[in-house]
Amino acid sequence: MANSFWRWKRVFGNSLIKKADKLLISISTPPTLTKIDFDGVGNINIKGSFSSPGLIVNSKGVGNFTARELDGGHVHISSEGVGNISIAGTADSVEIRSEGVGNIDAGELKSRRLPFIHREWGM
Repeated sequence: MANSFWRWKRVFGNSLIKKADKLLISISTPPTLTKIDFDGVGNINIKGSFSSPGLIVNSKGVGNFTARELDGGHVHISSEGVGNISIAGTADSVEIRSEGVGNIDAGELKSRRLPFIHREWGM
């Protein structure tokens, strides 16, 4: 099997080792962001302010999630992956569940109702 890799490398050169460029996805209004299922490797950074009647973030991948200017209804964050979550802004209610590895920074997320935060440690 190692020989086939080296044959492929001779044909295609160092393109196998090339680092991937960043992927930038721009979404213009009026589409409404209501759910993010993250199950890959990389970072998600939402720049600028955005409104959502409700936002669900399910993170099972490896990487960081950042949204600093949210204006929303119910915000539900579930982290089962590896990485940090940083979220700020305002919401009607907040639910945060962390079973993964990493920090959740929601210190600047203002909620009209008391947030629910659940964190599990152990094996």
